[in-house]
Amino acid sequence: MFLKTVAVNDRGLRIGESHHMARLTNREVELIRDLHDEGMGYEALAEKFEISRWTVGRICRFECRAQLPTRYKKVHVPKNFRCRVMRSESFNVLRASDNNAV
Repeated sequence: MFLKTVAVNDRGLRIGESHHMARLTNREVELIRDLHDEGMGYEALAEKFEISRWTVGRICRFECRAQLPTRYKKVHVPKNFRCRVMRSESFNVLRASDNNAV
């Protein structure tokens, strides 16, 4: 086992990519919001990030992944623990397509 620092809210619960059910990194959530502000639709974002349109909508409306950490705590994590957060492949694909569009 090793120690990992995670973000928690005011009730001491994990939030953001530190949450055990997180499938997106904090950076990917920011990118979804930025791209939506620039005009990309829910369906296109859902396809790019391999999540549902419903989830994209909740992220863009700040209904989920909207908490700021009030503190950080260290937790024990088994050595064979596999993080559920997606790899940033979708981020790289989006950035590559952004660069080609310019």
